Amino acid sequence: MSDKPLQDFNRFSSEKLRISDASVQYSTSQAEILALDHVTFEVDFGDTVGIAGESGCGKSTLAWTIMRGLPENARLLDGRILLGSVDIYAIQEREMNSKIRWKEIAMIPQSAMNTFDPVFTIQDQLVETIRIHSDVRRRRQSVGQRNCSSS
Repeated sequence: MSDKPLQDFNRFSSEKLRISDASVQYSTSQAEILALDHVTFEVDFGDTVGIAGESGCGKSTLAWTIMRGLPENARLLDGRILLGSVDIYAIQEREMNSKIRWKEIAMIPQSAMNTFDPVFTIQDQLVETIRIHSDVRRRRQSVGQRNCSSS
């Protein structure tokens, strides 16, 4: 990891995301499992990518690799994940959290709608997510309800 903090993150607004020759392995008590085997592709700024495939083919592993959110028993064996010229696996976790993850690179996980807690309003859950993943200070604002019924 580099100790040098990243500076001007606005430069990412026109940068490519490059996944180059990425291989990821999971370690279990029974075996080492190669989940990604030399994956390579690029995504232009502003593009949205959907990943489809059979169960267990590595879709979630690929997404979490790009987000640098792999579980402790997984590791990037080979390859690079670049946002512009920045290798996201070479920067400090603090920089990844404050400047890149959920700001420049984001994902919508499978069954995302099942992750809302029915005990809390969606507004409160979204505000909490924004507060946790950004520098935005939480301010209580009343949100007017709209009447969605037809006349």
